[in-house]
Amino acid sequence: MANEAIKNLWNDDESESLSNETFQHLLLEQYKIAVEMADRLNARRSLTNIFFLTLHAIIVGIVGLSLTHSPTIKQIGLLLIPLLGLLTLCYAWWRLAQWYRHQVDAKAQVISGLEQRLPSNASQIVEGKLTRSGHVVNPLSKLEIYLPFTFAILYIFSFSYVVFIS
Repeated sequence: MANEAIKNLWNDDESESLSNETFQHLLLEQYKIAVEMADRLNARRSLTNIFFLTLHAIIVGIVGLSLTHSPTIKQIGLLLIPLLGLLTLCYAWWRLAQWYRHQVDAKAQVISGLEQRLPSNASQIVEGKLTRSGHVVNPLSKLEIYLPFTFAILYIFSFSYVVFIS
Protein backbone atom coordinates (compact mmCIF):
# COMPACT_ATOMS: atom_id res chain seq x y z
CA MET A 1 0.00 0.00 0.00
CA ALA A 2 2.88 2.37 0.73
CA ASN A 3 4.20 2.09 -2.84
CA GLU A 4 0.76 2.80 -4.29
CA ALA A 5 0.37 5.85 -2.06
CA ILE A 6 3.76 7.11 -3.28
CA LYS A 7 2.74 6.53 -6.91
CA ASN A 8 -0.43 8.56 -6.37
CA LEU A 9 1.56 11.33 -4.70
CA TRP A 10 2.80 12.82 -7.95
CA ASN A 11 0.83 14.67 -10.60
CA ASP A 12 3.26 13.96 -13.42
CA ASP A 13 1.03 15.53 -16.08
CA GLU A 14 0.94 18.84 -14.21
CA SER A 15 4.63 18.89 -13.21
CA GLU A 16 5.87 18.48 -16.79
CA SER A 17 4.67 21.98 -17.68
CA LEU A 18 6.63 23.57 -14.80
CA SER A 19 10.20 24.76 -15.01
CA ASN A 20 12.73 22.94 -12.84
CA GLU A 21 13.12 25.95 -10.54
CA THR A 22 9.34 26.34 -10.08
CA PHE A 23 8.94 22.60 -9.50
CA GLN A 24 11.67 22.57 -6.84
CA HIS A 25 10.18 25.62 -5.12
CA LEU A 26 6.68 24.08 -5.05
CA LEU A 27 8.08 20.75 -3.87
CA LEU A 28 9.90 22.43 -0.99
CA GLU A 29 6.79 24.39 0.00
CA GLN A 30 4.65 21.24 -0.05
CA TYR A 31 7.29 19.46 2.01
CA LYS A 32 7.26 22.26 4.60
CA ILE A 33 3.46 22.10 4.80
CA ALA A 34 3.49 18.30 5.17
CA VAL A 35 6.09 18.43 7.94
CA GLU A 36 4.17 21.20 9.74
CA MET A 37 0.92 19.22 9.49
CA ALA A 38 2.64 16.10 10.85
CA ASP A 39 4.10 18.12 13.72
CA ARG A 40 0.68 19.57 14.58
CA LEU A 41 -0.88 16.12 14.41
CA ASN A 42 1.72 14.79 16.85
CA ALA A 43 0.99 17.71 19.18
CA ARG A 44 -2.75 16.96 19.08
CA ARG A 45 -2.00 13.28 19.63
CA SER A 46 0.03 14.11 22.73
CA LEU A 47 -2.66 16.46 24.05
CA THR A 48 -5.31 13.80 23.55
CA ASN A 49 -3.27 11.25 25.47
CA ILE A 50 -2.56 13.74 28.25
CA PHE A 51 -6.27 14.58 28.48
CA PHE A 52 -7.36 10.95 28.77
CA LEU A 53 -4.54 10.05 31.15
CA THR A 54 -5.38 12.98 33.43
CA LEU A 55 -9.10 12.24 33.28
CA HIS A 56 -8.61 8.59 34.16
CA ALA A 57 -6.13 9.41 36.93
CA ILE A 58 -8.72 11.75 38.49
CA ILE A 59 -11.44 9.10 38.15
CA VAL A 60 -9.22 6.40 39.72
CA GLY A 61 -8.50 8.79 42.59
CA ILE A 62 -12.20 9.46 43.10
CA VAL A 63 -13.02 5.74 42.97
CA GLY A 64 -10.23 5.00 45.46
CA LEU A 65 -11.37 7.69 47.86
CA SER A 66 -15.00 6.61 47.65
CA LEU A 67 -14.06 3.00 48.37
CA THR A 68 -12.10 3.99 51.49
CA HIS A 69 -14.92 6.12 52.89
CA SER A 70 -17.88 3.86 52.19
CA PRO A 71 -16.92 0.46 50.77
CA THR A 72 -20.52 -0.84 51.01
CA ILE A 73 -22.88 0.06 48.20
CA LYS A 74 -26.56 -0.73 48.65
CA GLN A 75 -27.66 -0.68 44.99
CA ILE A 76 -25.08 -2.51 42.92
CA GLY A 77 -27.09 -2.11 39.71
CA LEU A 78 -26.50 1.63 39.77
CA LEU A 79 -22.75 1.02 39.51
CA LEU A 80 -23.16 -0.61 36.11
CA ILE A 81 -23.96 2.71 34.44
CA PRO A 82 -20.73 4.45 35.59
CA LEU A 83 -18.75 1.29 34.79
CA LEU A 84 -20.10 1.23 31.25
CA GLY A 85 -19.35 4.94 30.92
CA LEU A 86 -15.77 4.42 32.08
CA LEU A 87 -15.27 1.47 29.75
CA THR A 88 -16.65 3.59 26.91
CA LEU A 89 -14.09 6.29 27.76
CA CYS A 90 -11.34 3.67 27.62
CA TYR A 91 -12.61 2.45 24.25
CA ALA A 92 -12.81 6.01 22.89
CA TRP A 93 -9.23 6.66 24.01
CA TRP A 94 -8.03 3.47 22.34
CA ARG A 95 -9.87 4.26 19.08
CA LEU A 96 -8.54 7.83 18.99
CA ALA A 97 -5.01 6.54 19.59
CA GLN A 98 -5.45 4.11 16.69
CA TRP A 99 -6.70 6.88 14.43
CA TYR A 100 -3.77 9.13 15.33
CA ARG A 101 -1.29 6.30 14.73
CA HIS A 102 -2.72 5.67 11.26
CA GLN A 103 -2.68 9.39 10.45
CA VAL A 104 0.93 9.77 11.60
CA ASP A 105 1.98 6.72 9.56
CA ALA A 106 0.24 8.07 6.45
CA LYS A 107 1.83 11.50 6.85
CA ALA A 108 5.24 9.89 7.34
CA GLN A 109 4.77 8.03 4.04
CA VAL A 110 3.88 11.26 2.24
CA ILE A 111 6.88 13.06 3.74
CA SER A 112 9.10 10.15 2.74
CA GLY A 113 7.71 10.30 -0.79
CA LEU A 114 8.38 14.03 -0.99
CA GLU A 115 11.91 13.51 0.33
CA GLN A 116 12.64 11.10 -2.51
CA ARG A 117 12.71 14.10 -4.83
CA LEU A 118 14.60 16.34 -2.41
CA PRO A 119 18.41 16.31 -2.05
CA SER A 120 18.25 14.26 1.18
CA ASN A 121 15.99 11.75 2.94
CA ALA A 122 16.41 13.01 6.50
CA SER A 123 13.37 11.30 8.06
CA GLN A 124 14.25 7.91 6.55
CA ILE A 125 17.83 8.16 7.81
CA VAL A 126 16.71 9.07 11.35
CA GLU A 127 14.19 6.22 11.41
CA GLY A 128 16.79 3.80 10.06
CA LYS A 129 19.36 4.80 12.68
CA LEU A 130 16.85 4.45 15.52
CA THR A 131 15.77 1.03 14.29
CA ARG A 132 19.34 -0.23 13.86
CA SER A 133 20.42 0.98 17.29
CA GLY A 134 17.64 -1.06 18.87
CA HIS A 135 15.56 1.87 20.09
CA VAL A 136 11.83 1.88 19.59
CA VAL A 137 10.98 4.55 17.05
CA ASN A 138 7.91 5.67 19.00
CA PRO A 139 7.49 4.29 22.52
CA LEU A 140 4.31 6.35 22.85
CA SER A 141 2.57 3.92 20.49
CA LYS A 142 2.90 1.04 22.95
CA LEU A 143 1.64 3.18 25.81
CA GLU A 144 -1.32 4.28 23.70
CA ILE A 145 -2.24 0.66 23.14
CA TYR A 146 -1.86 -0.62 26.70
CA LEU A 147 -3.01 2.27 28.91
CA PRO A 148 -6.70 2.27 27.90
CA PHE A 149 -6.86 -1.49 28.52
CA THR A 150 -5.03 -1.10 31.82
CA PHE A 151 -7.56 1.45 33.03
CA ALA A 152 -10.46 -0.71 31.79
CA ILE A 153 -9.13 -3.69 33.75
CA LEU A 154 -8.64 -1.49 36.80
CA TYR A 155 -12.27 -0.33 36.58
CA ILE A 156 -13.53 -3.89 36.19
CA PHE A 157 -11.48 -5.02 39.21
CA SER A 158 -12.80 -2.08 41.25
CA PHE A 159 -16.36 -2.96 40.29
CA SER A 160 -15.74 -6.62 41.15
CA TYR A 161 -14.26 -5.62 44.49
CA VAL A 162 -17.32 -3.55 45.39
CA VAL A 163 -19.80 -6.16 44.19
CA PHE A 164 -18.24 -9.41 45.36
CA ILE A 165 -15.80 -8.66 48.17
CA SER A 166 -17.35 -5.85 50.17
